Amino acid sequence: MNPIFEIDTTKAARYPLQEFHDSTLKKLLKYFGIPFTGELLHFAGNDAHFVLRALLMIAVRDARRELENIPAWVPLFEAIARAPLPPMPLTRARKAAIKRWEMKSPEQQEEGRARCRA
Repeated sequence: MNPIFEIDTTKAARYPLQEFHDSTLKKLLKYFGIPFTGELLHFAGNDAHFVLRALLMIAVRDARRELENIPAWVPLFEAIARAPLPPMPLTRARKAAIKRWEMKSPEQQEEGRARCRA
């Protein structure tokens, strides 16, 4: 496969953000108010997902900065980029902890809740 174009997100953000240095993906996500958790970064599929969200917000920022009449796609791009993350699947460890909790008696569960509140 021969790529036609290569887009470097950190370089693409320079003009719209008026910055002269490269930003990290994490900084771009924070700057644009894109929901993420640090544990999701640095996995290829997740990074690709968040890069696309950042690119949408770069386009939004550029359009708002440069155009007098904001196109109809701008609010849509912004809503997509800032959409909440889907629920995360439970890990094996979390599933096991839930199972152990469910196996406790109601009295033991109440004692555990009381300790958490204290």
